[in-house]
Amino acid sequence: QYHWYFASGPKRGSSRHWIGVINTSGHPSHLLLRAYGPAGDELGQVNKVIRPFAREGYLMNQIAGQADVAVVVTTTQPSIAEQSTFVAGNHDAHTEIFGVSTPMKSWQFAEATTWAGQDNLLDVFNPNLAPIPVVVQFLNANGSRTQRTYIVSPLAHRRVDVGSVVPNSQLGLLVASNDPFVPLDRQLINNGAGAMTSPGTGS
Repeated sequence: QYHWYFASGPKRGSSRHWIGVINTSGHPSHLLLRAYGPAGDELGQVNKVIRPFAREGYLMNQIAGQADVAVVVTTTQPSIAEQSTFVAGNHDAHTEIFGVSTPMKSWQFAEATTWAGQDNLLDVFNPNLAPIPVVVQFLNANGSRTQRTYIVSPLAHRRVDVGSVVPNSQLGLLVASNDPFVPLDRQLINNGAGAMTSPGTGS
C-alpha cells in the first residue's frame, strides 16, 4: 500500500481544500481517503477504484463539511497526492504541497515569520491511535531558543500559533516526538492576501 498524509487544511470558513490524486500505474488502484477533524473524529471518506493513469480531485469542503481537516490517502498502486488550498475567496492565497509519504519523529522548518500582518500556524497531525507529546523549539536569529510541549490526541491535529509564542520575529522550528507524526506550517501574508505552506523536512 501507498500512503499520503496532510496535517491540516485552512481554517477560514471561506477557504477551499482540494486533494488531487493520480494513479501512476497501469493497473486499477483502490483508494481510501479519510478526512479527520481537529479533535480526531472522522468527518468523511472516499472509497473507490481509480482507473489506470487517471487523475481525480476531491473537495474536502464537500466530503468532510469543512476545509480544516487532516487527510490520509491510501492506494493499492503507486500514486501521487497533492493538496491545493485557497485560503480566501479568490486565488490570491493559493497554496500547493505534496503529501508526506512517511510520518517521522523529527521535523525542521527554516522559515517562520511572525511580523505584524503575518500569521504563522504550525499544525501537527498524530496518525497514531494513542496521544503523543510533541516538543517544539522556536529558534531566533541570535541563537536563543524557546520550547513548548503540546499533547496531540489520536488522529487529531493540534494548531500552534507561532506568533503567540515568539511575536515579531523570523524563526526556525524544530519539532520532535517519541512517535512518528506529520506537521504542516502555514503562513498567511499581508493580512491573508497571500499564503504559503510547507511540510518541512523530516528525519
